[in-house]
Amino acid sequence: MCLTIPAKIISVNNGIAFVEDFREQQKQINISNLPHAKENDWILIGADIGIRKISEIEAEELIRLFNRIEP
Repeated sequence: MCLTIPAKIISVNNGIAFVEDFREQQKQINISNLPHAKENDWILIGADIGIRKISEIEAEELIRLFNRIEP
């Protein structure tokens, strides 16, 4: 089983995105499988790979859930 987390795209260059996740940690991930993803989009990431685009509302809901279960 894989856990995906919400992240906002800060910038994109040749299929690599610089993102900020729900914990405000920044990292580079591969989004070559999400050709329409762009700056300011929300995506789900897992194992440093973009899984799928999500709406800002869905991202906010997931962030609230993650913040409730984190110690």
